[in-house]
Amino acid sequence: MKRNSITKKLTLTNVLIVVLSLLVFFTIVLIIANSNALEDIKSQLIIENRVTTTLYVNNRIKQPAVYRVLTDSINLIYAKTPDGLSLSYSSDENFGEDFDPQPVILDYVKSKKKVIQLKVEDQEYLCTISTESQTGSETDSVIISLLSMKSIREMTKSFTIALVISIAALSLISVLVTVFVSKRITKPIIKLTSITKQYEKRNFDETFTAKTNDEIEDLSVAVSSMAQSLKEHDSEKDRLFRQISHEIKTPLTSIYGYAEGIKSGVFEDIEKPLVVIMSESLRIKKLTENIVLLSKIESNIEMFKFEEQDVSKLLESAIESVESVAILGDIDIEYTPKKLPLITADGDKLYRAFVNILSNCTKYSKSLIRIETKELKNTVEIKITDDGSGFEPEAVSNILGGFAREKSNGSGIGLSIVNEIVKAHSGHFTIGNSSGGGAFFRIKLNK
Repeated sequence: MKRNSITKKLTLTNVLIVVLSLLVFFTIVLIIANSNALEDIKSQLIIENRVTTTLYVNNRIKQPAVYRVLTDSINLIYAKTPDGLSLSYSSDENFGEDFDPQPVILDYVKSKKKVIQLKVEDQEYLCTISTESQTGSETDSVIISLLSMKSIREMTKSFTIALVISIAALSLISVLVTVFVSKRITKPIIKLTSITKQYEKRNFDETFTAKTNDEIEDLSVAVSSMAQSLKEHDSEKDRLFRQISHEIKTPLTSIYGYAEGIKSGVFEDIEKPLVVIMSESLRIKKLTENIVLLSKIESNIEMFKFEEQDVSKLLESAIESVESVAILGDIDIEYTPKKLPLITADGDKLYRAFVNILSNCTKYSKSLIRIETKELKNTVEIKITDDGSGFEPEAVSNILGGFAREKSNGSGIGLSIVNEIVKAHSGHFTIGNSSGGGAFFRIKLNK
């Protein structure tokens, strides 16, 4: 099914709104204008009638001076006689002889209106009548002023045509402006759509920032930032997989070599080869478990169970689990237990984080691992340092990105797991090289 573009939808919507608004506006204007025009014409007809009456009364001439305000008006002057009314003057030669003023005058008096509407020979007229001068004195004449409704309609028709032309012109301008504005609004959206399709293909090289100073610009910045993060994530992930492949390849080679030696009868005593095979198998197993755990944590599959925990006890348990390794490596663990407040945490996951850090330290420490804990205003801080060679600069800058190396070699999965666990506790995990040499690890957890 063919989809309508957002430009087309936006244009049609805006045009419809503008055109409907113009139609409603001009309809109201037309009604009000025509009504006002009719009232204005009535007022002018009354003025013309009154002034004509005054001029006739004052001049008293056979051909009275008629004051013309409306070019199409008809003025009739009747003289009062004993026999009734006699036509003295008509401004229209074709009008007046067959016109009977008596019924009109009666209708006018009954209506008590200044202007009435009447029909003469199938033609409609506005009519006003005066028998008094502007001074209020009674005259011996009756002045009737009429205006054809046809003339009024001609005047309002011109005004209506002008309004219709205005509507058409404004609608056309509105359409052009709407199309222009809609394209300007949707252009960056179309560009973003095109770029996100490239991101779908894992091509993150192209970026775009819309200079619109609005939410679309914010969206483009967010999309570019997301692309950069995805690019870095993919790069780190590829590097991690290469490192994992290398780490798995080494024990597998060792296992294969010893297994082939046992099969070929190279070893008289197979106990040592079997120990190596078992050790390397456990190494692979541990690496695989770490990869699975990290994947579950990042995918929110691994659930956390938060309860009140004693950080000191968790830390002591972690020290006990790595103490035998430290003794074999002639490494001292310096730790003075302190009473720390209970915190809400997942005990198993936090214990795993401490073990990972301490295991990392036992690999690279020369002779000492120091553990310090302290209670701050709103947090509990655990700092672990060693006297090894420390981190390489690249590892320090990338390790918290998700896939970085531990120290100068290793997969980095252990510290990535620590980072994810601490983040899940709304805590803060930092690493670096201490001023005296060696590496440091700092965990801050909210009380």
